[in-house]
Amino acid sequence: MNLKNTRTEVFEFWPSDLLKLFYQVGIPRRVPPPWHPACSYVVKGNQGTPPKINSPRSEIVYTIRTAFLGKDTIPFSAATDADAQEIFWFVNNAYLGTSSSTRSFFWIPKVPGKFVVQAVDNLGRTDSKKIRISVVE
Repeated sequence: MNLKNTRTEVFEFWPSDLLKLFYQVGIPRRVPPPWHPACSYVVKGNQGTPPKINSPRSEIVYTIRTAFLGKDTIPFSAATDADAQEIFWFVNNAYLGTSSSTRSFFWIPKVPGKFVVQAVDNLGRTDSKKIRISVVE
């Protein structure tokens, strides 16, 4: 084994929510580099922790006034492992959009009902939550 061109480096693997707090208070962290393109998605997806949806919450009924249906937003956010850069958001298996792992995504519900929100990180790891939206006058 040729160790001549090998070097050892230390990276910190913080969940995205804690990493965001470090940056907000001015404490930079040395995060891991992106996976090498030659690494398979099977290897990448089997490593680390899947996203954990923080918002929306399953135990809350989101209530929107009729006049604001189709205008009000519900923030989606998830804590991700340090190697995830993006989150792909879905509602009832329909793709909504993408957010950075450190930013929220805002969904505009157009109808009341029960929905399944899914967060998939760029390495294929996933989390889902059931939510309910009601409308009042």
